[in-house]
Amino acid sequence: KLNIATSTGSSNLDTLISLYIGWGKEFIILLDSDKEGAKQKERYIEKFGIIVEPRTFTLEDIDPNWKKSKMEKLFDNAEAIQFQQTTYPSLQTLNKTHFNRTIQESLIKRRSFAFSEQTKNNFDKIWTFLDNKLFNLE
Repeated sequence: KLNIATSTGSSNLDTLISLYIGWGKEFIILLDSDKEGAKQKERYIEKFGIIVEPRTFTLEDIDPNWKKSKMEKLFDNAEAIQFQQTTYPSLQTLNKTHFNRTIQESLIKRRSFAFSEQTKNNFDKIWTFLDNKLFNLE
């Protein structure tokens, strides 16, 4: 039921938020729960007002154990590198920008990847949270 628009950084969602507000579409913003994610959450609330406040969350809102976590940390490091290598085969270390681009490309191309059960459980938790929040906005 959820449509996902991925980003390569927490600070570049302004245009997308403006479009969703203008179109009258329901949306949720999910950010890392690191310092930058918290900063951008406050900035979006300040910039767009009360319409985004009940729609903007960090990973920590989903699971308190994810305090100060980044999205890529929801994956085992070796698994994240293997996933990233589906788009950037020569990279041997995790690069956040390339990792996020791999997510975008995989969604666009509907390319699957055999994620671990732990990663699947982490994302099941995210989908359930987002689905409940979106349902309660309607």
